[in-house]
Amino acid sequence: MELAKVLPYNLDFEKALLGICILEGKSIYEIVDIINTDMFYDIKHQTIYKHLVRMFREGVQIDLLSLGKSIIQRNEKEVIGGFEYLSELTNRISSSANIEYYAVMIKEYYIKRSIITFSAELNTKAYFEAETLDSLVEYIDKRIFEITNYCYGKSTIEHVSVPVTKALEEIHERIQANKSGKPLGIPTPITKLNNILNGGYKTGLHILAARPAMGKTSFMLSIAKMSVHFDKIPLIFSLEMTNKQLADRLILSELDDSVQTDRYRNGWMDDLEFKKVVDASLLAKNMNMYFDDNSCVSFSYIKSTSYKKKKQGACDIIFIDYLQLMDIKQEKGQTRDMAIGNITRQLKALSKELDVPIILLSQLNRSSEENRGKIPTLSNLRESGNIEQDADSVLFIHRPEYYDNTEEKGHGKLIMAKHRNGATTGEIDFYYNESLTKIFNEPIIEIFDYNATF
Repeated sequence: MELAKVLPYNLDFEKALLGICILEGKSIYEIVDIINTDMFYDIKHQTIYKHLVRMFREGVQIDLLSLGKSIIQRNEKEVIGGFEYLSELTNRISSSANIEYYAVMIKEYYIKRSIITFSAELNTKAYFEAETLDSLVEYIDKRIFEITNYCYGKSTIEHVSVPVTKALEEIHERIQANKSGKPLGIPTPITKLNNILNGGYKTGLHILAARPAMGKTSFMLSIAKMSVHFDKIPLIFSLEMTNKQLADRLILSELDDSVQTDRYRNGWMDDLEFKKVVDASLLAKNMNMYFDDNSCVSFSYIKSTSYKKKKQGACDIIFIDYLQLMDIKQEKGQTRDMAIGNITRQLKALSKELDVPIILLSQLNRSSEENRGKIPTLSNLRESGNIEQDADSVLFIHRPEYYDNTEEKGHGKLIMAKHRNGATTGEIDFYYNESLTKIFNEPIIEIFDYNATF
């Protein structure tokens, strides 16, 4: 006698995933787009996950107490088997590293159950004479479409008229922006660079790379300040500098040259100089931007934090300073290059999901100093292959005077080595003060002009 077959499921995976989400609330950002409530086999787990998703959507902090409160408010304590069950879910969890794997497996089990259910329903329908062939075919098409979407995501196929209409709308927006003087993207302090970028940085993954001490962080801050000037809010993940060190840079960038950097840093200022510092700090305090100096930043952390700030309307451009300092986990048998590639692909996808530019700072390897004129090329990117492949643009910062003291002081070069949506270029001149806190179009700047200095 053939035993009745049990539908495929795995309660251990479901419990583990829920336990991670309860203990580490931000982890839900990693899986909320992978699975939905119906994919859980156990009704208790469906209910708990429903609450977790609702809290995530509403921006409520997820933990054991807030989850319990949400369940009480909706009179669903008995449905989940009491609060003891919530505690039980969290007791067995040691790490959140496998949460995405659990989500994928839960989804796979659900799809298999859907296929089994579909087969049984189709078999029943086919026996009924009232069912016409057309209705059966329609039913088959509908269910296969649903299952396929679960497997591969929603179809992105469009009639050509749809993207053409969107393209025309964007062209019109560009025309209107030019008429009003509004930038098409998030501009930099360098006019020629903005022209190459077709108005500034737009959604995509953009690499800003240089050897140490070339001014990557200063250039990053200059773009961040420019974005604030145009009512855009930057979110800066600083893995090298503390928030206070970034603040120091920001204050310095607001000072005129009468306050020398060494006097600022050593406290050698007179009353007039200190007053200028106080005024500069007030300007810096009023800049609408966010710093995060968590030194152990993973992609998951960046994603969860960025999603939260975006939901709050406080994330229009993301900076990461810098790639090689990120917490990059290498799977067994995976090279560091491959692990880096996984990060850059995820960041590129995140940029698209949030519809914001991501500017990723990166180190160049020492081999760049062996090039003619020590000018960097794409091959000089550390772990370069995947970075180059995933990037929408790659911009190098080069300061000739760093290698040759006979070169013009305060004069640097920008090199657009890759630009997916436009032409690359030769060298773009820029100028900076000695402390690298200000970036200029021209060697002498006497008055404020957003296209000239920041």
